[in-house]
Amino acid sequence: VDIKTEFMQKYLLGLSMATIKSPFIIRGIALDDDGEVYETEVMEMFSIDSNKMTIEEWFPNF
Repeated sequence: VDIKTEFMQKYLLGLSMATIKSPFIIRGIALDDDGEVYETEVMEMFSIDSNKMTIEEWFPNF
């Protein structure tokens, strides 16, 4: 994620973890131009590899 974008620096307030199941997604909490708080689209998807004890980026198979 490019943290230098205007969105990341000016509007993003935090992150909302929808779930801690595997796979899980991270959405942002942001401000729109009118100052209203909203939840962003999916920013990242991850899965937990319990064998390696790591969190891996995950992409759905369509």
